[in-house]
Amino acid sequence: MRVKAKQIRDQMLARNDHDEHSQLLRLKFSNGWLYRFKTRFGLKSRRVYGEAFFASERFVDEGRRNLLTITAGYDKRDIYNLDETAYFYCATPSKAVCTKSMPGRKKVKKWITVAVTSNADGSSKWPLLLIGTAKKPRCFGPTTVSDMGVVYAAS
Repeated sequence: MRVKAKQIRDQMLARNDHDEHSQLLRLKFSNGWLYRFKTRFGLKSRRVYGEAFFASERFVDEGRRNLLTITAGYDKRDIYNLDETAYFYCATPSKAVCTKSMPGRKKVKKWITVAVTSNADGSSKWPLLLIGTAKKPRCFGPTTVSDMGVVYAAS
């Protein structure tokens, strides 16, 4: 909104009306009613914290050493890694405008699993593997999964 107001001011300045010109140069823009409203009621945009866990550096370093020992006799092109993650397509926002910290909420469990596979030197990349619950998801419509360049499987 502030950008649009400055654009209008610049257009008015371009008309070369000297009275308006001096008034427009003195024109100052405030932060607006929303800023004052949030300040008055102590509202801030806060992250909603829920489940949290972290790994210690000691375990990460130990795991790396073990992995290097196991893969020492193989070429990089022969070492493959498959990582999976979940895409929560009905997830709630991670931030909310509130007056105080909010407790975490139960997460929505609707998701599709996404698997990514590649070898260590990057010369072989497999298409994404999507794993869902429906045999033929309606969201795909008439499009086939192979047209999208991914592989789909139902669990």
